[in-house]
Amino acid sequence: MQVFISSLATISVVFEILTLIFAFYFKQGKIFFLTFALFLFRFLYFFAPLDKVNLLLAIFLPLLWFLFCLLPSKNLLFSRLNLSKTLTLLFLFFFFLFCLKLPYINTKIDEFLGSYENFTELILLPFLAIFILLALISFFKAQRYQALSLVLAHISFFTNYTKEFFYFEFASLFFLVYIFYDKYKELFFDPLTFLPNENSLKRFIKARENLKFMLLKFELLDSLQEKYARLYLKKMAKILRYLSKDYKIFSSKSGFIFVCDNEVKLTELEHVISSLKNTEIKIRKERISLPISTKMLDEKGLKAMLT
Repeated sequence: MQVFISSLATISVVFEILTLIFAFYFKQGKIFFLTFALFLFRFLYFFAPLDKVNLLLAIFLPLLWFLFCLLPSKNLLFSRLNLSKTLTLLFLFFFFLFCLKLPYINTKIDEFLGSYENFTELILLPFLAIFILLALISFFKAQRYQALSLVLAHISFFTNYTKEFFYFEFASLFFLVYIFYDKYKELFFDPLTFLPNENSLKRFIKARENLKFMLLKFELLDSLQEKYARLYLKKMAKILRYLSKDYKIFSSKSGFIFVCDNEVKLTELEHVISSLKNTEIKIRKERISLPISTKMLDEKGLKAMLT
């Protein structure tokens, strides 16, 4: 068990380097700087004993995580805002290094280390408070990965080996999975309607035959302001997902495409579409209702539309 735990630090470094590369390539600014913080503070081990560095990380890592999740981030990594984050991290690194070299602080750290068998008793309440705050904030900002990544970044401090082994974490592995999942969603899902996009539709029909397709369009959509049009499509997509649970629905440049595998479902779908006519969507203080048009497509017509 101890051999496995000791190898986790090396594995964590590998995943941190990979995450930095992919976060930089895919312009995931927030993930890049959270991972950079994990990677940078490992260099403290070259200047101070292992247990003292671990204690500092156990205390300050949640605070740093909370700060960096809260601060705005630019996807362009060389922006002025991101440069300020880099300078903040470097300042904190040298500040921690300075603290570790002060005799008075070293004495206090030794007292802490002698008082606690591991760090769980010391950090549990502050960690939970920061985790709950971050969970609430990240939930409302639709960035739920931030609270979970804090737990995965802090997990080594809730083991019995905190004082004996180098810091390890699973947050960088989680970030890697999240980056690729996010790219997968961008490739196969429409970010506005959260429906599968044209790429998904092409992949879906590739291995299937005798499918029926119906194109649904909202007329006069171009006459709305862009922000109203986007909100209208987003809310209508939500209604369509609710009304049409038995159908595959895809979002395309031309409108929404329903896929049926038999005539019965196609007939039932016409009843669903008729119930949408004259549906009013409330956007801000206005109620908007756009006329709906539908068009039946065969596979050849669909492929021509998608090209």
